Amino acid sequence: APRVGAKDGAERVLCLALGKMSSRKASKHRDKRHSKRVSEVEHKNFQAGQDPALVLWFEASENPVQIATRDKTIQTLKDCGFLVGESKGREFVKVSLPEWRMLVHAESEELKIRCRLKIHHGGALHEFKKDLQDEYQPCSEDTVLSSAQQLMVIEHAMTKDRAHGGADIDIADLKETKVLKQVFQLHYEPARARLEEQWANSWFKPQPIELIREYFGEKVALYFFWLGYYTAMLWIPALCGVLLTISQLYTSLLTGSLDNPWVPLYCVFTALWAVVFLARWKRMEETKKLEWDTCNFEEEEEDRPEFKKTEKRRNKATQEDEDYYPKEHRWLIIAGTTSIVIAFISMVLAVVTAIMFVKQILINLVGPIGGAVGSALQAGSIMGFNIMYGGIVGHLTDWENWRTNTEYEDALIGKDFCFKFVNSYFALFFVAFIQNHVSMFGITLHCPDFHCMPVLTMTLGIVFGTQIVVQQSMEIGKPILLKKWKEIQASKKSASDPEEEELPLSPEEDQSNMEEYEGVFEDYNEMVVQFGYVTLFAAAFPTAATLALVNNITEIRVDALKMVMATKRFKYQVAADIGTWMSILEILTTVAIMTNCCLVGFVSHGLYFYFPDLTPAHKVWTVVVAEHILMFFKIVLQSTLSEPDTLKSQEYEAQQHFKNKALKRFQQARRGHGHDHEEGGGFAITE
Repeated sequence: APRVGAKDGAERVLCLALGKMSSRKASKHRDKRHSKRVSEVEHKNFQAGQDPALVLWFEASENPVQIATRDKTIQTLKDCGFLVGESKGREFVKVSLPEWRMLVHAESEELKIRCRLKIHHGGALHEFKKDLQDEYQPCSEDTVLSSAQQLMVIEHAMTKDRAHGGADIDIADLKETKVLKQVFQLHYEPARARLEEQWANSWFKPQPIELIREYFGEKVALYFFWLGYYTAMLWIPALCGVLLTISQLYTSLLTGSLDNPWVPLYCVFTALWAVVFLARWKRMEETKKLEWDTCNFEEEEEDRPEFKKTEKRRNKATQEDEDYYPKEHRWLIIAGTTSIVIAFISMVLAVVTAIMFVKQILINLVGPIGGAVGSALQAGSIMGFNIMYGGIVGHLTDWENWRTNTEYEDALIGKDFCFKFVNSYFALFFVAFIQNHVSMFGITLHCPDFHCMPVLTMTLGIVFGTQIVVQQSMEIGKPILLKKWKEIQASKKSASDPEEEELPLSPEEDQSNMEEYEGVFEDYNEMVVQFGYVTLFAAAFPTAATLALVNNITEIRVDALKMVMATKRFKYQVAADIGTWMSILEILTTVAIMTNCCLVGFVSHGLYFYFPDLTPAHKVWTVVVAEHILMFFKIVLQSTLSEPDTLKSQEYEAQQHFKNKALKRFQQARRGHGHDHEEGGGFAITE
């Protein structure tokens, strides 16, 4: 843990801090006298693009009322001391703050901006106080406040009322009256270039998680930290799966069957690997909570702007009326949204069954090619339903009116995955455990020789492989096609008006054409479904882990390049953990143990290599015993491997202790020098 220096070292640090504090009061009027000169320098740096900035993208309107409102908004920002830059006839206006105002507004309790104290003060994160700015460690951008934090401050100051030093700009009203098209954050070029070099273009280096956190926030950094860990862990089942596939091919040459004695062992190994993967992640997640000090984030989380309080009630503590949203209303709405989800799931069950019937007809007509066509139809059905359901699940969750973003996302994830689980895996469960026992309209759907493992292998391979190819094509191809389309449109415009001088685009104009980043929800969704394909039917398709590994290595860098170079910068997002996705991974791990045991016992012939005289009754008992043993190991491994890192916990506690100790010294020193009531000074210390 970081250590505070010796007594004489601490006194020197304290004296330096006191000297800086005492000099501020004397220099306050001097700063005001020179404010114009400083403003000119800052404005010059701002126009040169050296400062983080928000962009107000106004509508290109000829309506005099809208033009007057736009001009009034711009003048208000200037009058309130904001740095303002205009381009393309005031259609794009970038906004920033002078340094001293940035520091004043950064102290706002609503923003909860935190900076890391220097090592000799413990190195803990602490709520920003401008009087202690010299006692904070600089971030990777060599400033106390990162560009993401500065952008939060700018937006907060812009919308804050004038009595508290803001400009009182009503963004929602400007959008509603069609004056303002959009507000977006301009990429900060020094930080973006560093991320491009160390992240997007560095395929064989670890991800710079701390740089990602500073630029995008804990939520995005945590996703890429999890994805990097998942990808690294995939090397183990991928290598074992390749070896098993080679042995199966060799066995097939000798016996004509892919069954061999290694298949049951690989199933057991994959189930245990999934358990270890999740247990170790829990430990790593707890470590990040301590490192980023997000343990209490969900308790401090603010209400969503979209949250509607529809009724009033008397607060028993304050005896005042307050707005609230009755839980009874939400439960009624949840009953309605659940009915819609069930209806969609029923549609999936019906369509999958119908495709299985068509697939059997095709097999009867054209042989194995018909089976491949049927599997391709299943892949198309899965992706089609995902698109259809994805269009309404957000609206269903909006209807439920959740208070915080965490509650909203948990509800969204729950509804989405209930559907995705059935949509993604039901066809595979049907082939493995149902197909041999079903007939429709006089046609039996059973597998050839009632042995469904080869059919399951082909179905899983085509479904999983098709989704990977389509998703990666969309990830890589969509930005390229959009860029090409915009170039074609620009060339057509130039050809239609050859006399118009073609000027280079400003950064504001260039970035306004970028896509909006959709967040990590879909990325988590894709990876969790992939985890199911890798673990649930390991016996049927051992190379699934290899395909997932190759996909993920590409996914990390493609997503990085997209976020850094092809999408608008988005607001800083905080998260303490991966949320409900962890519960879903736990469910998939438990189901994987059961499905793999059943595959080995009832679908594969692998058990006969160990027990040649196995009867049906003995087979059932073998599956049940194996499943219980694996469940026991799951409990033991989770309790053993997911224990929080004691050393990290002690380091965190030491950081908090040294932080409080140092801040108390500063507070006592200020009292001794009579600075309790100096403007902007003073802060509360809590144990």
